[in-house]
Amino acid sequence: MSNYLILDSDLSQPPHEIISFRELTLLNYKYFEAVLIEIDMADKLDPVFRWLKRYGALDYCNGVIYQGEEHGIKVAASPKVANVTILRLCSSTTYEISSRIRLFSPFSA
Repeated sequence: MSNYLILDSDLSQPPHEIISFRELTLLNYKYFEAVLIEIDMADKLDPVFRWLKRYGALDYCNGVIYQGEEHGIKVAASPKVANVTILRLCSSTTYEISSRIRLFSPFSA
């Protein structure tokens, strides 16, 4: 398995908090080779990219990929597709989620 952190783009949209999404990438980018944002094949890249860019959510990301393009540690709301499942990403859950993600990183101290 690649040492990529892959975040589902749905986690950047309501009811999740975009600022917490950005903070999650900030807290974890040094523990993985790359932080990637995954979008569904049915989604258009342009609106998702513009949404993330407008709120600075791409500052600590290495790219946006389509579903299934890369393999790694997947973070999503659905337990069927994720290594780490998130019910709600907000300021009160960001650090706990980050700790769970780092358990998968070989670079974590």
